[in-house]
Amino acid sequence: MNSIASIIIALIMAPALGMAGGMILVFWNTGIELQPLWVRITNFLVLIIFIRLLVSRIYSESEVKINFERIFPAIAGLIIVPIWSGLLSSDPFDFGDTGNATDNMKAFMDICLPYFSLPMNLLFIWKEGVNPIWAKQKPKSEY
Repeated sequence: MNSIASIIIALIMAPALGMAGGMILVFWNTGIELQPLWVRITNFLVLIIFIRLLVSRIYSESEVKINFERIFPAIAGLIIVPIWSGLLSSDPFDFGDTGNATDNMKAFMDICLPYFSLPMNLLFIWKEGVNPIWAKQKPKSEY
């Protein structure tokens, strides 16, 4: 009986989950399209560093746990912020009819939202890309 109930629930929930996933992808794509070229370049660098980290963790013989605090800037800069900026900058999103304050807030969001992922991308590139290479190349002090 439990398997029949789970199949019925899955049949009911599948279209809703597919529609929600489609809307999330639409908002993410809108957020990515709003970003200027140099923010997209940092997105590409974050992807390269993230893939390098995953491959190095897979092929390392020691068990290394993934530290969420170290990969959170990559997740936020590549996934969360573009979804958020795509949602807030879309045409159906409106604050209501409150007058001039709404127009100012909408203009502020249209200007600032495409750049929100840049600090997170740069933080991840520094912590996981530049800093380990710098630590290997830095000359050892004699003290």
